[in-house]
Formats: sequence, structure tokens, C-alpha cells
Amino acid sequence: MIPDGVFSTQEGGRQFSILEDYHITRRVLEADVDSKRSFIEGGYYQYIDPQSMFTFLSLNTVSFSHSKRNTVSEGDRQKQIDWFEQKLEQARTMERTVVIVGHIPAGRVGSHYDWEKDILDRYLDICTRYSDIIMLQVYGHHSKELIRAFSPSVSLLVSGGITPVGGRSPGDKDRDSVNPSFRYFKIEENYEITGSHLSGLMAA
Repeated sequence: MIPDGVFSTQEGGRQFSILEDYHITRRVLEADVDSKRSFIEGGYYQYIDPQSMFTFLSLNTVSFSHSKRNTVSEGDRQKQIDWFEQKLEQARTMERTVVIVGHIPAGRVGSHYDWEKDILDRYLDICTRYSDIIMLQVYGHHSKELIRAFSPSVSLLVSGGITPVGGRSPGDKDRDSVNPSFRYFKIEENYEITGSHLSGLMAA
């Protein structure tokens, strides 16, 4: 089942799929039948970099959010989490280093959970068990750079936005102004992050 409005858009009577819109992603997916299938079915995929020991897991975390609870079935959410755990186990067997990316980050703002609580709990359990191979988790959505730490072994980076508008939920009257920015990471040959640099209008 492909939830309405999550993986395609309708414009001028023609339907545009993500596979048509993002040519880089398409090339990656066409080289991996399994990832192409998971992307078409649920919007998530794996990229195994042949020139390094990096494995990238791109999750469709929009389907984990409260706003999609009536569009995405519980079975579809659990299927993605099962896939996520399987790919981490595969990466560990292959002695690879994992980078996880997604849009809506795990965690919460105040008392509001960004994800459905049962999915969040299982996700954090999986990340804890595979923390030895997960090097970095990067998310977006809030347009503010911040770090969410869940335990000494599990944390993630929420990337700053490239738009000056962000902050609170769309229903709020006032939205915070943010500094448009992006961050560079320095990664050594042993795959350790040894530095980073923030680039933005107000970055030091």
C-alpha cells in the first residue's frame, strides 16, 4: 500500500513519482533491486557504498509520525522497522559502518512525540543494540540544529534548515526565525568523525 501524498504528487493532471523527480536516488535504486522494491513499497532504502565501508540507511520517518497515523497502516510501519533491524544485522555481519538518515527525527518536543510511541521505543532498542556500528544519525524537519541524546550510546543530529522559517508546528501562530545553515563533517579513513564546521549566514 502506498499512502496517498507521501510518495507522489499530483500536478496539472500528471502524477510525479519520487523516482522521476530525484535522478540520483533513481540511479542508486536501480543498482539494488531490494532497495528499489522497499523504496517503491514504503519510501525507505539502503545504499552500500562500494568505495568505502559505509552503509547508508534512508528511512521514511514521515510514516512514523502522528500526522500519518490514518494514512499508513501499523503493518507498514512495523515492516519498515523489521527491515531496518535486518539491514543493521547485515551491516554488522559485513563489518560495515552505518549512517542513518531521515526527515522527522526520533524523540519529542516538550510532551509532543514526533513519532508514534511504540515505534520510537522499538527504534531506540534497536539502535542501542547496534550502537557499535552506527556512526551517525542525521534528521531534519525542525529547521534547527540540535542534538537529541537518548542514552550514552544513542543520539542523533537534527540538521539546521536552509530556510529562515522554522521552529514550531504549522498550527502555531508564530514561527521562530532560524539561521539558514548546513554542517560539514570531517571523517577520517578509519571512519571516525574528527571535526565539523557549521556554514551559515550567522555561523562563526
